[in-house]
This record gives sequence, structure tokens and C-alpha cells, in this order.
Amino acid sequence: MRGMTPPPPEPTPAEMRAYQTGTLPLERFDVVDAWLAGLTAQEQARLLDGDRDAATDAHQQLLVATEPGTPKAWFLGERLRSRYRHVDRIGAGGMGVVDAVHDQVLDRDLALKRCRPREPQEGVDDYALRLRSFRREAAITAQLEHPAIVPVHDIGVGPYGEPAFLMKRLEGQPLTSTIARRRLGAHVDLADLIQIMVRISEAVGHAHSRSIVHRDLKPDNLIVGDMGAVYVIDWGLATVAGRTGPASTALGSPSGLTGFGVGTRAWMAPEQAAGAAADPRMDVFALGGILMAVLTGAEPRCDVAGAHGPLPRVDLGPLSAARIPPGLAAVARRCLADAPGDRYADGGAVAAELRRWLSAGVTSAEHPPLARVLLLRLRRSPRLITALVVAVVGLAAAGAWEFRHRLAHHDDVLTRLGHVMARVAIDDAGSVRVALHEVHDLAGLGTAADEIRAAEVRLSAAGEALDLRAAQEVERQRLQSFAATYRIRGPWPAEVADLDAALTDLGLALTPERWAADAELIRRHALRDQILATLVQLQRALIVTAREHPARRTIPSVIAAATADAAWHALARLLERCELAAHDLRLPAGLDAEQALQSPVTADILLATYGPEARLVRYASSRLATDPGAFWPRVIAARAALQDGRPAEAERHALVALGAEPMSLWPHLVLGYVALAGQDAARVVAEADAGLAANPDNLELAILRAAGLARGGQVAAAQAAVDAAHAAAHLQYHLQHPVGHPMERSVQALVDSGVRIPAAEPLLGPVVHPAH
Repeated sequence: MRGMTPPPPEPTPAEMRAYQTGTLPLERFDVVDAWLAGLTAQEQARLLDGDRDAATDAHQQLLVATEPGTPKAWFLGERLRSRYRHVDRIGAGGMGVVDAVHDQVLDRDLALKRCRPREPQEGVDDYALRLRSFRREAAITAQLEHPAIVPVHDIGVGPYGEPAFLMKRLEGQPLTSTIARRRLGAHVDLADLIQIMVRISEAVGHAHSRSIVHRDLKPDNLIVGDMGAVYVIDWGLATVAGRTGPASTALGSPSGLTGFGVGTRAWMAPEQAAGAAADPRMDVFALGGILMAVLTGAEPRCDVAGAHGPLPRVDLGPLSAARIPPGLAAVARRCLADAPGDRYADGGAVAAELRRWLSAGVTSAEHPPLARVLLLRLRRSPRLITALVVAVVGLAAAGAWEFRHRLAHHDDVLTRLGHVMARVAIDDAGSVRVALHEVHDLAGLGTAADEIRAAEVRLSAAGEALDLRAAQEVERQRLQSFAATYRIRGPWPAEVADLDAALTDLGLALTPERWAADAELIRRHALRDQILATLVQLQRALIVTAREHPARRTIPSVIAAATADAAWHALARLLERCELAAHDLRLPAGLDAEQALQSPVTADILLATYGPEARLVRYASSRLATDPGAFWPRVIAARAALQDGRPAEAERHALVALGAEPMSLWPHLVLGYVALAGQDAARVVAEADAGLAANPDNLELAILRAAGLARGGQVAAAQAAVDAAHAAAHLQYHLQHPVGHPMERSVQALVDSGVRIPAAEPLLGPVVHPAH
């Protein structure tokens, strides 16, 4: 029929894949959204839930997004569990749940938002609509780059196959809390509140410049953090300007697809409730309601009953209170005008008005008389007052010209100083240095000495703080690199020298005469825990390679005196009475180990420092129940299983550890011994080679490789490798004094294959000889 709108075109399979992962450009996203809305509820649910058996041939291609060929830039459920460790639940809403997770690769805290699974009482049409709204939020938020809009880091599939996306974790409270405190009489600075409203309006204005309308602005969707940070969240109902939202039933909360309109009825514009096409002035109406709540504590509509029917008019009476600045009240009234044409055009215009009030005390919406504008500007501008005084004095006497000239020069210097201080980024060392140089130049002009000196003091202090922070960051990275190196290479020849040099550079002596001073330095240092961890690593290396080193008797005392933490005290006592069992440190008996395992920091150090022991294995098992990808618990569990004759279990743990740290020799060492037990000579050599790639100085890997060669029939090559190792005394020790260490299996395999171990006095040495 004439006048009917043609149905949206069917999307291509590629577009549908992008729609399902939230990567489709917003213009096409809405087209695909409209096409899905034209299907039946059952068809929508099948397509979005992945029911391949019930889908038609034409639609089966749409399910490719869940197949194993998904681009690896998207996280998948299993990859999500191995990389991102669950911390706690942040919150839940009508469409999804938000969990706090820790990125174990980049060592940062993030938020994971997942779409809630379909509930038994939820209709398929509501579920399909919720899936589409969730993907819409991910697609829109990912395309908006603004400091007040939460960045999306990754989009993919959650632990149960549900749509999910990763974003920055926010620290703060909803604006609702600030409004409630102000309503109860708590002092909240009005200028600070208007600064928050400026940032909110700027973020919404940025979305409007991209033709995106939020459609659900309200205090609950505005997060206020520390240092003035503000975030506009929950973009699930946003759409392109000119589009209408789908008409459906509510999603079970006041914020949803309600009746004829999309949004929250208490805050929406009249035309939005009537189902009009999306328009930035709908968001402007909501900004006016939020500004009214900030100023008065009253919501624009407090008596919205039900989800249907006409909206009551907004009660603007609270804006007439004497304590409300008239300029701000005028802005709120204009935003809340019934007719869209009477409101501001977009969020950017609202932000400009609020900035005008902050700088001049008036707004264009107020239409103030000229005299009041001049008075306010005079009160807020020292330059105008100075100019007026200079003009009066100039009329009084011709000699005042020199006075005016000097005063103008002084004012000019102050203005230039103000520009310098306004431009400087106080947390950027380069910017601070440039500003300090410019202030030094102003000091040569011979005026405004006090102000210039104050600026120099402030900039110098900021520069010193930034230099100290940069130096500490270099020290932190240096100390953390030692633990990372041991995690990948195990002990290395220069380990003792490298650790000792780093601690010496920090000012530590580690001598009996200086241990108290060392402990005091560590106690006050910003990198205390990193320094303590480095001391433990040095103590382990000294026990293995240099037992008579004087620092070995000092380090436990320094650790115990440097902190009041009971877990560190327990670890210090363990290190003081530590013994070797073959190449592993033996964990002493007593309650100290249990106390050290109470802290995640000292527990990880124990797992990396000591050999497999029952208490550590029990702790590792409990850790893996909540953190399956944890590296050291996997390594300890693998070594314990290998020691107890469970090669299949050892292999499983080692493979997971290898996934967490692909370059590490520790999993390859376990897998090599597993292959040796299974008579797989080629795999023994391959795993040993992979470990030697990480650390070619490791004697245990070299002997394991020789055993693989011998088992594979290459006895001459194995004999040459043994002779080249120059470790006859070490190998004779493992033959004559077996204690259950895996290296004994390699040596016995060599002997059983006909390789000759040179005669020597048995003497156990380190698997990596220290550099001299």
C-alpha cells in the first residue's frame, strides 16, 4: 500500500556476527536491530541463543560467532576463566550482572558485565529483547571515547556462553547518594556539584555529536568518583537520533522499555513517553531534571504510578526557593520545557550554560539586566576593578599615568602567570619543567614577585614529587623483574649478583652491623613488599649456592624487623632454619608455615621458594579451586603428582601452568619427566629443548635431554652431553644418595641405557652454577 515503510533488509552473515559480538557500527546496528524486531519472538530467541537445530538454513550462518573460529581478539568462556580472576560481585540489574575481575596478564582490576541467562518465568520475547539491548549497550559504549564514558576493553562470551564485555572498573557512588546527602542537610559545595553537572553534560553532548541519544539519564546512571571523576553509564537504551525504540513490555524495572516509550518515566521527556523518534532534546530534558534534583533534592516527577498512561507535569515549584541561584534555576526550567523546541539543542549547549554560570554567575536563560551582569563581572574580575581604579586615579592627576602603567604591567605579568599555571598538567613531568622555565622568565620582569615565588615553589615541589615517583617506578619494575625472571628461567648464573646489586642501590647493606638500619629503611619505603620479596629470593639463592655468605644470617632478621605483619614474621623464621633436600628447600615443621600461608603475598612466595610438601600442596589445591589459572599452585601440584607417581595428573597441571606462562621452563621440566616415565624419548628431548630455550645453563634440563637421547638409541650423543656437562660428582651423588628428586630418574635412565657416569667423589651441587 502507498505510504507503508518497507521492511528493513535482511543482514548479511558478516553483519550478524558483528551484531552478536557488539562490533557492528551503530548505524548498521540499529538496522539489524529493526530486522530482528520484525521476527517472531521464537525466531529471535533461536537466533540470539544459538539453537542451530531449529534455525533455518538461511539463518544458520548467523551462529558462526559462537564457533571455534571466533577471532582471538574476543575472549571466550574458558579463556576468560584462565586470564581474568573473579574478585567479587559489584551489582546486578534487569539486563545483566557486573562482577569485579582481575586481569592476571596486565595486573589490573576490571569490571565484567554479563547478560543474565534466561529465567524460567521470562518470556522468549522479553529475553530476546534483553539480549539485543545488552548488545546495543556494548556496541554504543565501545564507539564513544570520552573521559566520562566508561571505556570498553573487550567484547566476547562469558563463562556460560552468554554475551559479555569487559570495561574499566569504576570507583565511586551514584549521583543519587550525593543528592540524598544534600537533601538531608549535609554540606555539599554547590560549585562542585555544578562542575559534576558540566562533566555529565559534556559527556552527553559528545554522544549527541555522534548522533547518539542516551534515553535513560537519571542519577542512578551517573557515577561520581574521587578527584571529580564522573561517568555516564548504562547505554543499553541508547539509539541513533531519529530512530524510535521498540515497543514492548517492561523488563521488570522502572528503567526499561515501558509502554509506548523507552526510558525511566520519572525522568523522561513527554514526547519520549509518547514513543517519538529519538532526539538529543530528550536527554536535555533529563539533564534538567537531574540539575533540579541537585539544586533542590526533589525529582522532576515523584508520583509516577504504573508503567503506562500519560505522564504528570513536572512541578517546577522547588526551583523558586530563595536559596536556589536564579541563573541555575533558569537553566533547569529551560531544559524541562514541555515543548522540545523551547529546550537547549543538546548536552553541549547545557554544559556551556553551566560553565557560564561558574565563570560569571549568570546564564543566558536567566535574561539578567545589564546592570546586574556588569556588577557580577566586576565582583568576579579583579582586572575590571583594577582598570576602574586606574581610570579614576588617571583623571585625578596627570602623574598617575606612571602608576597606571606599572599597575597594568603587574596585571599583565599576573595574567601571563595565570595562563602558565592553567596550562600546566601537574602530573606530567615534562609539562611541569616547561611551566617552571616560563615562570623563571617572568621573574626577570621585576614585578609580582610574591605570586611568582609561590608558583615556583608549587611547581618545584610538583617536579620533585614526580621525579621521586618516576624513580620509585623504575625501582619497582626492577624488583618485580627478578620474580618474573625466576618464574620463567628458574635460577640463573648471575641471580645472586643481580639481586644484591639492586638491594645495594636501594641503600641496603645486609651486614650484621647494619641490619637495624636496613629494616628501618624498608619499613618506611613505598616499595616495602617488593623489597621483602626480593630479600626472600636472595636468601633462597644463597642457601642453594653460597651457604656461608654473611647476608644469609642477616636477611631473616631484617625481614622480621621491617614489618609488623605476622605472615612476614613467620616467613622470616622459616628462612632462618631452612635446609636443602637435594635441590629443593625443605619447609620446616611447625605452625610458621600455616601462618605464612594466611597471606596471599607470602603464600605465593612460599610456593615459589620451597619444594613440593604436603602443606603447600593442600594450600595449592584450595587456591586452584577459586583461581584455576594460578601459576605457582599449578607447578607445585604438578611436581607433587610427579613425585607421587601420578604422571597423568602431573601432565594436566603442567599444561595449565604452561598456558599461564608459555615461556617458563618449570612446566617443560615436569612434562619432560612425564615423557620419561612414559618411555616417549622424542618428547623428552623436545620438552628439555623447550626448557633450555628459557635457561641454557640449567643442568637438570641438560641431563634430562641426555636421558631422552639415550632412551631414543642415541647413546653416543647422550655420552657426549654427559661428558660436556662436567658434573660427574653431582651425577654420582644422585646415583648413590637417592632422596626422591626427579633428577635421579634421568641419571638412572642414562645408566640403564649404557651411558657411563665418570667416577668421582659424590658431591651435590646447584643445578645452575653462579657466575663469578
